[in-house]
Amino acid sequence: MRVGAVLLAAVVTALGASPAFACSPPSPLPLPPVPQLAPGASADDIAANERAWIEANAAWGRTIDEAVEADRQAGLLGRSDGLVLVRLDRVGRTDGIDLSQPNLTKVTLKPLRWLGHQGPLTEFQLVFDNAPPCGPERNRDAWAGSPGDVLLVYLSAPQLHQDNVLDTIAVKRLVEPRVLDALTWSDQQQ
Repeated sequence: MRVGAVLLAAVVTALGASPAFACSPPSPLPLPPVPQLAPGASADDIAANERAWIEANAAWGRTIDEAVEADRQAGLLGRSDGLVLVRLDRVGRTDGIDLSQPNLTKVTLKPLRWLGHQGPLTEFQLVFDNAPPCGPERNRDAWAGSPGDVLLVYLSAPQLHQDNVLDTIAVKRLVEPRVLDALTWSDQQQ
Protein backbone atom coordinates (compact mmCIF):
# COMPACT_ATOMS: atom_id res chain seq x y z
CA MET A 1 0.00 0.00 0.00
CA ARG A 2 2.82 2.40 0.91
CA VAL A 3 4.63 1.68 -2.38
CA GLY A 4 1.43 2.46 -4.32
CA ALA A 5 1.07 5.82 -2.59
CA VAL A 6 4.69 6.71 -3.30
CA LEU A 7 4.29 5.64 -6.93
CA LEU A 8 1.10 7.72 -7.26
CA ALA A 9 2.86 10.76 -5.77
CA ALA A 10 5.75 10.32 -8.22
CA VAL A 11 3.38 10.14 -11.20
CA VAL A 12 1.46 13.24 -10.06
CA THR A 13 4.74 15.11 -9.55
CA ALA A 14 6.01 14.08 -12.98
CA LEU A 15 2.78 15.15 -14.65
CA GLY A 16 2.85 18.45 -12.79
CA ALA A 17 6.33 19.15 -14.17
CA SER A 18 5.31 18.70 -17.79
CA PRO A 19 6.15 21.50 -20.26
CA ALA A 20 2.48 22.46 -20.51
CA PHE A 21 2.53 23.49 -16.88
CA ALA A 22 5.98 25.09 -17.09
CA CYS A 23 4.76 27.80 -19.48
CA SER A 24 1.93 29.31 -17.53
CA PRO A 25 1.22 32.94 -18.41
CA PRO A 26 2.69 35.58 -16.12
CA SER A 27 0.41 37.02 -13.49
CA PRO A 28 -1.20 40.26 -14.65
CA LEU A 29 0.40 43.48 -13.49
CA PRO A 30 -1.75 45.88 -11.49
CA LEU A 31 -3.52 48.50 -13.57
CA PRO A 32 -3.23 52.22 -12.89
CA PRO A 33 -5.94 53.46 -10.55
CA VAL A 34 -9.15 54.83 -12.04
CA PRO A 35 -9.39 58.57 -11.35
CA GLN A 36 -12.26 59.42 -9.06
CA LEU A 37 -15.02 61.74 -10.21
CA ALA A 38 -16.96 64.16 -8.12
CA PRO A 39 -20.47 62.99 -7.17
CA GLY A 40 -23.06 63.99 -9.79
CA ALA A 41 -20.58 63.99 -12.70
CA SER A 42 -22.15 64.28 -16.13
CA ALA A 43 -22.18 61.50 -18.70
CA ASP A 44 -19.59 63.48 -20.71
CA ASP A 45 -17.34 63.71 -17.64
CA ILE A 46 -17.67 59.97 -17.03
CA ALA A 47 -16.87 59.18 -20.71
CA ALA A 48 -13.87 61.56 -20.66
CA ASN A 49 -12.68 59.95 -17.42
CA GLU A 50 -12.91 56.48 -18.99
CA ARG A 51 -11.01 57.63 -22.11
CA ALA A 52 -8.29 59.19 -19.95
CA TRP A 53 -7.94 55.98 -17.93
CA ILE A 54 -7.72 53.85 -21.10
CA GLU A 55 -5.03 56.17 -22.52
CA ALA A 56 -3.10 56.14 -19.21
CA ASN A 57 -3.33 52.36 -19.07
CA ALA A 58 -2.06 52.03 -22.66
CA ALA A 59 0.87 54.41 -21.95
CA TRP A 60 1.68 52.48 -18.77
CA GLY A 61 1.66 49.21 -20.72
CA ARG A 62 4.00 50.64 -23.37
CA THR A 63 6.39 51.78 -20.62
CA ILE A 64 6.44 48.28 -19.13
CA ASP A 65 6.95 46.69 -22.58
CA GLU A 66 9.83 49.07 -23.37
CA ALA A 67 11.53 48.31 -20.05
CA VAL A 68 11.19 44.55 -20.60
CA GLU A 69 12.55 44.85 -24.15
CA ALA A 70 15.49 47.02 -22.99
CA ASP A 71 16.37 44.38 -20.37
CA ARG A 72 16.08 41.60 -22.96
CA GLN A 73 18.33 43.44 -25.41
CA ALA A 74 20.89 44.18 -22.67
CA GLY A 75 20.92 40.48 -21.78
CA LEU A 76 21.44 39.53 -25.44
CA LEU A 77 24.31 41.99 -25.70
CA GLY A 78 25.92 40.50 -22.60
CA ARG A 79 25.74 36.98 -24.08
CA SER A 80 26.83 37.95 -27.59
CA ASP A 81 30.24 37.32 -29.04
CA GLY A 82 29.41 39.04 -32.31
CA LEU A 83 26.98 41.57 -33.73
CA VAL A 84 26.31 41.96 -37.41
CA LEU A 85 23.98 44.33 -39.22
CA VAL A 86 22.15 42.52 -42.02
CA ARG A 87 19.56 43.18 -44.71
CA LEU A 88 16.82 40.60 -45.11
CA ASP A 89 17.37 39.66 -48.74
CA ARG A 90 14.90 36.86 -49.48
CA VAL A 91 12.07 34.98 -47.79
CA GLY A 92 11.19 31.52 -49.00
CA ARG A 93 10.46 27.94 -48.02
CA THR A 94 12.61 24.86 -47.79
CA ASP A 95 11.88 22.42 -50.57
CA GLY A 96 10.44 19.76 -48.28
CA ILE A 97 12.65 17.05 -49.76
CA ASP A 98 14.90 16.88 -46.69
CA LEU A 99 12.71 15.24 -44.04
CA SER A 100 14.58 17.10 -41.30
CA GLN A 101 13.36 20.41 -42.81
CA PRO A 102 9.99 19.79 -44.50
CA ASN A 103 8.71 22.99 -46.14
CA LEU A 104 9.80 25.44 -43.43
CA THR A 105 10.22 29.22 -43.63
CA LYS A 106 13.70 30.19 -44.76
CA VAL A 107 15.20 33.69 -44.88
CA THR A 108 18.42 34.77 -46.55
CA LEU A 109 20.34 37.49 -44.74
CA LYS A 110 23.01 39.64 -46.39
CA PRO A 111 25.53 41.11 -43.92
CA LEU A 112 26.08 44.85 -44.28
CA ARG A 113 28.74 45.30 -41.59
CA TRP A 114 30.00 43.89 -38.31
CA LEU A 115 29.95 45.87 -35.07
CA GLY A 116 33.04 45.45 -32.92
CA HIS A 117 34.38 42.41 -34.82
CA GLN A 118 35.46 41.91 -38.37
CA GLY A 119 33.87 39.03 -40.16
CA PRO A 120 32.74 37.78 -43.54
CA LEU A 121 30.05 39.59 -45.48
CA THR A 122 28.73 36.44 -47.14
CA GLU A 123 24.99 35.82 -47.07
CA PHE A 124 23.61 33.11 -44.82
CA GLN A 125 20.24 31.53 -44.17
CA LEU A 126 18.02 30.90 -41.19
CA VAL A 127 15.42 28.14 -41.31
CA PHE A 128 12.52 28.39 -38.87
CA ASP A 129 10.55 25.56 -37.45
CA ASN A 130 7.80 26.12 -34.91
CA ALA A 131 7.94 29.01 -32.49
CA PRO A 132 9.02 28.11 -28.96
CA PRO A 133 6.23 26.94 -26.65
CA CYS A 134 6.75 29.84 -24.26
CA GLY A 135 8.99 32.83 -23.71
CA PRO A 136 10.06 35.40 -26.27
CA GLU A 137 10.15 34.20 -29.84
CA ARG A 138 13.72 34.11 -31.10
CA ASN A 139 14.38 35.63 -34.50
CA ARG A 140 10.79 36.86 -34.82
CA ASP A 141 11.91 39.98 -36.67
CA ALA A 142 13.72 37.85 -39.27
CA TRP A 143 10.98 35.32 -39.97
CA ALA A 144 8.20 37.93 -39.86
CA GLY A 145 10.21 40.48 -41.84
CA SER A 146 10.14 41.55 -45.46
CA PRO A 147 12.93 41.84 -48.01
CA GLY A 148 14.84 45.06 -47.42
CA ASP A 149 14.35 45.10 -43.63
CA VAL A 150 17.55 45.87 -41.71
CA LEU A 151 18.20 43.69 -38.66
CA LEU A 152 20.85 43.30 -36.01
CA VAL A 153 21.94 39.70 -35.52
CA TYR A 154 23.25 38.70 -32.08
CA LEU A 155 25.73 35.83 -32.36
CA SER A 156 27.05 33.46 -29.68
CA ALA A 157 30.22 33.04 -31.77
CA PRO A 158 31.56 35.36 -34.49
CA GLN A 159 30.65 33.06 -37.39
CA LEU A 160 27.59 33.46 -39.61
CA HIS A 161 25.77 30.20 -38.96
CA GLN A 162 22.25 29.46 -37.74
CA ASP A 163 23.56 27.59 -34.70
CA ASN A 164 25.33 30.76 -33.53
CA VAL A 165 22.32 33.10 -33.86
CA LEU A 166 20.95 34.12 -30.47
CA ASP A 167 18.33 36.49 -31.90
CA THR A 168 17.56 38.99 -34.65
CA ILE A 169 16.03 42.37 -33.91
CA ALA A 170 14.85 44.95 -36.44
CA VAL A 171 16.98 48.09 -36.18
CA LYS A 172 13.83 50.18 -35.76
CA ARG A 173 13.06 48.22 -32.54
CA LEU A 174 16.49 48.59 -30.93
CA VAL A 175 16.38 50.41 -27.59
CA GLU A 176 19.57 49.24 -25.82
CA PRO A 177 21.76 52.38 -25.49
CA ARG A 178 25.11 50.61 -26.00
CA VAL A 179 23.90 49.02 -29.24
CA LEU A 180 22.48 52.32 -30.47
CA ASP A 181 25.82 54.00 -29.66
CA ALA A 182 27.70 51.25 -31.54
CA LEU A 183 25.46 51.73 -34.58
CA THR A 184 25.98 55.50 -34.48
CA TRP A 185 29.75 55.14 -34.01
CA SER A 186 29.92 52.62 -36.84
CA ASP A 187 27.95 54.99 -39.13
CA GLN A 188 30.40 57.83 -38.38
CA GLN A 189 33.40 55.64 -39.25
CA GLN A 190 32.19 54.93 -42.78
